[in-house]
Amino acid sequence: MKLNTSQLAALFDPSYIAECCALIAAIFLLRKGARKWQLFISFLLFTVIIETLGWYFNDVMDTGAKYLWIYNLYFLVSAPFYLVIFSNDALLKPYKRRFNLTIWIFLGLALVNMFLGQGPTTVNYYTHVLEDILLAMVCCYLLYKNLKAEKPVDLFHYDYFWLANGLLFYSLGNITMYLFYKFLKGYYEQTHIPVGLYIINVLNVLLYGSLIAAFICRRKNMRSLSESS
Repeated sequence: MKLNTSQLAALFDPSYIAECCALIAAIFLLRKGARKWQLFISFLLFTVIIETLGWYFNDVMDTGAKYLWIYNLYFLVSAPFYLVIFSNDALLKPYKRRFNLTIWIFLGLALVNMFLGQGPTTVNYYTHVLEDILLAMVCCYLLYKNLKAEKPVDLFHYDYFWLANGLLFYSLGNITMYLFYKFLKGYYEQTHIPVGLYIINVLNVLLYGSLIAAFICRRKNMRSLSESS
């Protein structure tokens, strides 16, 4: 099966390239000392596989909406994953039980929405919005805790700061996209300019660029700890 230029261009868009760059960065920067952050390697590999499968089913096989269930599977993994990572930050560890409870509640609601609500064959955007709201709240709370901390933190060298910033902009951007979905769809039908796609690419580049910055900080912090010990 030969792939044409338009099919390859659909795969290697800014979002996909940013995801691959973040995966490569995670592999090289998150060594054994990174602890829970090593899970980013598996998570980002999973993300790239989901995006590749979505491209293959949509742009190569042209299967229609039958493949959309893979994105619902991704929603089931992404929110719990980020909540687990945040629960290991020193400022948020006292709330670990609440994080675990939140994860189970989210999974329950997501599964109910998938099988009794929007269904498995359509994108479960209710689940996606719930994920974005949860992550935005956690990011805001973490940033607030840092501002109120007695000991000042060098934010630009703080791995969770970059993670929270990237996720906050990404989550708020997604929520805004859903709020203005009808407007963006109508604008595209009139002008054929995919503004929504441009926004998605910008949000993904911001997110994965922030993740790379977080990985760099994580590696430097772990190296400093090992040298001091």
